[in-house]
Amino acid sequence: ALEDFYKNPSAYNIEPFRIFGNLYYVGDKKVCMHLIDTGDGCILFDSGYSHNYNALISSIKKLGFSPYDVKILIHSHAHFDHIGGGDRMREQYGTKIYMSDVDTNLTREMPERALMHLAPGKDDVFCYPDVTIKDGDVITLGNTSVKCVLSPGHTPGTMSFFFDATD
Repeated sequence: ALEDFYKNPSAYNIEPFRIFGNLYYVGDKKVCMHLIDTGDGCILFDSGYSHNYNALISSIKKLGFSPYDVKILIHSHAHFDHIGGGDRMREQYGTKIYMSDVDTNLTREMPERALMHLAPGKDDVFCYPDVTIKDGDVITLGNTSVKCVLSPGHTPGTMSFFFDATD
């Protein structure tokens, strides 16, 4: 199935939708990606596979937002399928990228931990963050504060995020 996704990513697209209040789903059938409208720009959680970047941008636009509205991109962990669109978001729209200090440092020491060799694009590169986050940090944009909680398992630096969705 993964090989099919690499060859035909559009078959795995999902129409974006509002989950509740200011929280939206912008992912595909392979990777969950969520968007929060904070009233002062958006926070995006994860940027998916690099080869499906255009679908992410399309989903953001279909919900009525501009990719320029995405002020913060928080990567939940340091695997290629969650960080793939990060560099392009930063370069094209000025988005600031956040990720745990644990995974950032680990991938600097052992780049193979990001599993980039499994990425579908031969030119895929690791997306290093602009800001590293630690357990207990709070990221605030507009009317939304996101508490970051280190929850190792999938990777040593996987983070979980807690915030209030409002309607």
